[in-house]
Amino acid sequence: MSGSFQIGLCLYGVWGDLGYEEIWGLVAMAHRPIYQDKVEAVFRYQYAGASANELRVGGRAARGVASEESVAVGRGDAAQNAYFGLNFYGCGFGAKANSMLLLGVEWDKITGGGQDFEAFTFWANYRVFF
Repeated sequence: MSGSFQIGLCLYGVWGDLGYEEIWGLVAMAHRPIYQDKVEAVFRYQYAGASANELRVGGRAARGVASEESVAVGRGDAAQNAYFGLNFYGCGFGAKANSMLLLGVEWDKITGGGQDFEAFTFWANYRVFF
C-alpha cells in the first residue's frame, strides 16, 4: 500500500413488480486495505422495501438460531442488514489471494409485519483457493 489511501465503493439498486406487489432495494459496500495489503476492512449495508409483508430476514444463520430458540421470524415490508468485518489475506491480496480469514459481525432487522425481528450474527470463515 505504501502510504496511499485506497477505498472501494459499490452501489446497487433494484426495483421489481411481481404482479401483486412492488419490491425495491439498495446495497452499498465499502472496503479499504488497512495494514500492508494483508488486512482489509469491509462494510456492507442493505435495505429492502415492499408494498406488502413479503420480505424476510436474509441471514440464514439468524433464521436458524431463531427457529431453535422458538422465536417467531415473520415477514415484513422493510428489511435492513449491515455487516462489518476484517479480511486477513495469507498469500496475495484481494482477488489474487490464495487464502483468506474473514471475521465479522452482521445485523439483521425486519419490521412492518406482525412481529419485528432483530438479530446479530458473528462470522468466522476461512477460504482457500487453488
